[in-house]
Amino acid sequence: MHLCPMSILFTFIVLIAVLALVAAVFAFMLPQSWRIEEVAQLAASPKELLALFQTPANWPNWSAWTKEQGYSFSFEGPEAGPGAMMFWKSKQISAKLIITQANEQQINFELEVDRSPLKIQGIMALDNSIPDYTQLAWRLEADLPHNSKDPLGRYQAYFLKNYFKTSLLYSLQRLEADYGFFEEEEEEE
Repeated sequence: MHLCPMSILFTFIVLIAVLALVAAVFAFMLPQSWRIEEVAQLAASPKELLALFQTPANWPNWSAWTKEQGYSFSFEGPEAGPGAMMFWKSKQISAKLIITQANEQQINFELEVDRSPLKIQGIMALDNSIPDYTQLAWRLEADLPHNSKDPLGRYQAYFLKNYFKTSLLYSLQRLEADYGFFEEEEEEE
């Protein structure tokens, strides 16, 4: 039996079309939103942490986004508080962080990733109800626009969740190294 080159080409094109269709359908099964939340206990006052978090120029000193990791930075707007902005760029990602609210209980910010329809909201809640440390609850929430029919945007949102989860955990590890809270072990009698 002899196969004609045109039938092989046709079979190949049909196979590619079917795979593309399956990938597009699968994309619409991916969630349009996600949430990441982690908690750390830091031996610092909310006032100290507010100064650290509301000033984007401080973020490269404690976050996952550092010059050592290959990021370059620029800053705009006020130095600290609402309207303060940080832009960062690496081989993998370019993004902008904007502080939208800052007080001793909570710092809110928005993240915008270049070429992504994803809207990411960040909240850093500070709770010092237990003496000697502040609990930091850091949450990132992302949503695609409700009318998003872009399958690539859905895949991008899915993979960005992993990127930001890893970045958030690394940032918390750096904060805990600088401001870690260690309970003294009670001696056994």
